[in-house]
Amino acid sequence: MPVHVFGNICYMEEIMKIAKKYNLYVIEDSTEALGSYYTNGPFCGKYAGTIGDVGVFSFNGNKIITTGGGGMVVSNNKKLIDKIRYLSTQAKDDTVYFIHNEIGFNYRLTNVQAALGLGQLEQLEQFIQIKKENYLLYKDLLKESNLGYILDFNSSIRPNYWFYTFMLKKPNAILRDQLIQYFKDNDVQTRPIWKLNHTQKPFLNYKMCGGKEAQFFYDSAINIPCSSNLTQEDVRRVAQLIMDFEKNYEKTGISRRWWSLQKRNRRFG
Repeated sequence: MPVHVFGNICYMEEIMKIAKKYNLYVIEDSTEALGSYYTNGPFCGKYAGTIGDVGVFSFNGNKIITTGGGGMVVSNNKKLIDKIRYLSTQAKDDTVYFIHNEIGFNYRLTNVQAALGLGQLEQLEQFIQIKKENYLLYKDLLKESNLGYILDFNSSIRPNYWFYTFMLKKPNAILRDQLIQYFKDNDVQTRPIWKLNHTQKPFLNYKMCGGKEAQFFYDSAINIPCSSNLTQEDVRRVAQLIMDFEKNYEKTGISRRWWSLQKRNRRFG
């Protein structure tokens, strides 16, 4: 189950080779990559979600297009799609006597949501163009930063530029949190990437393997404003906040405000 994060596409050529070798199904989690496609290689022209056996998309409110919630499953396997449709519409075998021969779910979009989604799809390329322009502006404004850089996308694809990630040049969780707090103090919402599963309470007693790369990104990455309604003025303000923080950090290191917050947190547990 490859996950196409932030609008990128995983290295599907290698993944599909492994799947073929071991006779595995490939389910692409394309919830963040609607509209991203390969521009070269064996899958040139192929969109995220259309390479494996099944592709899954999300229309949650924070995605590049939205129906307010819900999502979509795609596949070239009609038998599989029919089965998914059956399970997602309550697995109802008889609509008069309400007979269910399997455990079903109510996962369908409403007609209103579907209509909204179709209208949004018509604007997808326009949204991507806006996000591309803002992404390139971020990169240009922050190219002289000594603190970090805007994370690149896979060079083999045309991404949908869904998320913009500012990467610290060296992993530093304290510095990451300082910058997030600085944004918050200036009424700008940012966040780190997802907390790692093996550090979450429900999974602490389970075995894990690897995790080195995940920890690197968790300690280095900050997701900055990226909505398609972001203006270039907004982008410039966010970039300027990063540069202002950098100047202050170079002068003072760890801010007094940061340490006062840490002391307060320790005091009140």
